[in-house]
Amino acid sequence: MKFEDKIFQLRKNKNLSQEQVAEQFSVSRQTIAKWEAGKAFPEIEKLLPLARFYGISVDSLLDESECNDYSIKTNSIKTPHEQLVSFLLLAKRSTYAANGEEKEASRLGSHDYYFEKAPFAYLDSFFGADVFSGQELVYENNIPRWSMNYVGRLVGKGFSADFLKAALCVGDEKYPYRGPLLYTNGEFTYHNYVIGDFEWFAGSEEIFFSGSKVYECSYHGGELI
Repeated sequence: MKFEDKIFQLRKNKNLSQEQVAEQFSVSRQTIAKWEAGKAFPEIEKLLPLARFYGISVDSLLDESECNDYSIKTNSIKTPHEQLVSFLLLAKRSTYAANGEEKEASRLGSHDYYFEKAPFAYLDSFFGADVFSGQELVYENNIPRWSMNYVGRLVGKGFSADFLKAALCVGDEKYPYRGPLLYTNGEFTYHNYVIGDFEWFAGSEEIFFSGSKVYECSYHGGELI
């Protein structure tokens, strides 16, 4: 995850405005906006206070190879549903979206990503490139628990896989299927539309570059038990 995406999500997790963060570090709101848009970078002396403010290390703050789960953490005991959703978000942020390593193909010509953290396991298996289709599966104790099918394509010039992966990294518990409802960075904008709930849902996502649509994907799925 890029530095600017990371500090944007960390601020959201604290439910803080750009003005509030700006006041904390004695800078203008416009400065925070530039940091989060990737148009400027904090001074070296602000990196340690920034990392401490968000409760992470400077290394984690700066390491763009990381795509960690920066969702809000609480001490409450999670329900089985919440555990499943949390695992799904972690799995997504640890595989394709994090430039994770592909695993051995499970089917002829497929691209597979696998992640596990007992009692759950996650498999994302898809075909194609500019036009693609695939399926995500979550197992609990080796029993299929949740599934999502998706199909998409590039429809214009200017698509950025890195931008799509950044959007997928900032999905949340309410919409854990793909990315957030809206995500922007520079000239790129990501839109996600979804109906239903985790039990049974359908949605679509689009990416616009300089106002023109360059990518579209439809998906649907739900719980299996």
